[in-house]
Amino acid sequence: EIPNHQAHYQQGLPVADTDTLALLAQSLDLEPNQWEQAMEQAKAQLPEQLEQTQSLMAQYQLSGFPSIVYEAEGQWRTVSVSHFYNRPQQWADFWKNMTQ
Repeated sequence: EIPNHQAHYQQGLPVADTDTLALLAQSLDLEPNQWEQAMEQAKAQLPEQLEQTQSLMAQYQLSGFPSIVYEAEGQWRTVSVSHFYNRPQQWADFWKNMTQ
């Protein structure tokens, strides 16, 4: 079983490639026909999801991937993800503080 983030960040696999995704699904013991149906359904929803994402990114002045927005005390806030690159303990501490 290869988690998606490991496939991309640790193994350098092209996780946007259909063949790579099929291999990841297989490693998770997903039934191939169900996986293919789910992919087709997701593909059909993609234009609407992209439009919603672009709208939210414009609203919160975000650019690039990854971008994070979270709700705290009724307000939406952004996280500068790049601030935490190569700082896993600070990343964990940040989210621990957010959930307390």
